[in-house]
Amino acid sequence: LLPPSITGLLISIGFSMIPAFFVYFIVTERNIGAKHQQIISGVDLTAYWFSTWMWDTTTALIPGLLSFFIYLGYDIEPLIGANSGAMFVNILLYSASITNLTYVASFLFKNANSAQNIMLFFYFITGSILAIASDVMDQIESTRDISKDLKYVFRLTPSF
Repeated sequence: LLPPSITGLLISIGFSMIPAFFVYFIVTERNIGAKHQQIISGVDLTAYWFSTWMWDTTTALIPGLLSFFIYLGYDIEPLIGANSGAMFVNILLYSASITNLTYVASFLFKNANSAQNIMLFFYFITGSILAIASDVMDQIESTRDISKDLKYVFRLTPSF
């Protein structure tokens, strides 16, 4: 089996692809005026955003829960056993938080393809590259304190 750090890295790469697809549809809807059309038709703005958020969060939750059952099936010890409750809560919170960050970031883009690619790259960097950098810095005596401080900044992104 793989060491826990490599397992976490591979999982974060897979999970970085999920929210990148959300931003594509949000930017596309804004560009073609779908939200505007629905609001003109009488849809409440809060209902529009809540239903969109619920759909995207549920869409992110499904692969998260499926992966949880895969961890159980393959007996990946760092993620199950005594840690299974924390892992389950982590999947729930990740699904909600990554959707929120994606929605906020969607306002930075006008082109849906660029938004999807940039967000995929962003989630890949924050989920895997920062984890690698943090692990390497933890191994070097002179950078352990810096790594400890940077982890607080890195944890502001849901992918880390």
